[in-house]
Amino acid sequence: MAFRAAVGLSYLLGVRVCLLIAAGVGRVLFLFDRRHRRRALDHVRFAFPHWDDGRVTRVARRSYQRLAQLAVEMLFMPRLIRAENYEAHLVRIDELGALELFRAREPMLLLTGHFGNWEAIPYFFSLEGHAIAATVRPLDNVLINDWLLGIRRTHGVNVIEKWDRAESRIVEALENREAVGFVADQNGGDRGVFVPFFGRLASTPKTVGLLAVGMKLPVVCGYARRLDGYRLKFEIATVDIIRPQDWAERPDPLFYITARYVAAIERFVREHPEDYLWMHRRWKSRPRFEREGTPMPASLKQKLRDLPWVDEPLIARLERGSSA
Repeated sequence: MAFRAAVGLSYLLGVRVCLLIAAGVGRVLFLFDRRHRRRALDHVRFAFPHWDDGRVTRVARRSYQRLAQLAVEMLFMPRLIRAENYEAHLVRIDELGALELFRAREPMLLLTGHFGNWEAIPYFFSLEGHAIAATVRPLDNVLINDWLLGIRRTHGVNVIEKWDRAESRIVEALENREAVGFVADQNGGDRGVFVPFFGRLASTPKTVGLLAVGMKLPVVCGYARRLDGYRLKFEIATVDIIRPQDWAERPDPLFYITARYVAAIERFVREHPEDYLWMHRRWKSRPRFEREGTPMPASLKQKLRDLPWVDEPLIARLERGSSA
């Protein structure tokens, strides 16, 4: 009831006022949430070691504000953005041709990170009439989760919850020629694929790479972010498309695909770092050689050297590791 009262009050106040309030809420959370604030500051400082403390703090604080504003955006998107007016709320950057894959109804994997408004990607594509599924982790509060699912399904998005036959439903969606979306920068645990992310190895789940290789699917990497100002106008951009022919001759296709899409996420985070969720534990799991204090295995070094965008200074930095 408290949540619904807050939603009703938000609608009375309007989107501009609510975005302003959310920015203030984010600043307050940044001040009082000591544990996550310290983590966010450490992560920004590690990712951008040449920045001074003032800039590090500004970006970490803005990340908190963006997260608070994400809740407002979710409240107002279905109320203000509809099939007849969505183009007025959208700036699209698609020089690589992701829309052509959608129009041909090619099954694909659609990836983003905890960046900007990741919920806006399936929402806008569904408004255009594209067949799209989104994988999500359900919230602990069942009532609020049901409310959020209603928003996600407003325009026909096929929502696949993590513990609801997720694997089989993902395959079914792909066989039905749908695009399946993932927020693909979670920590993958000890069994994940360790690939470079901001100069440090980050464990990444294998799911996307295994699906791409097993079903010969293109992997489309991109983001959605609300543009500056207190209004609902979003930029949706395609940053990379990894096609089956790109990994066909690679010695380790799973490693290549995972490393390449994580590199794509890093590129757009570098461009707009204030839009990234710096407080989440992206580097929580560590590779065995770091845990045991031994040299990086030669096989991993060779895999890294096979990546065209990785050079020797980066490999040396990855080998040193860090406590970030």
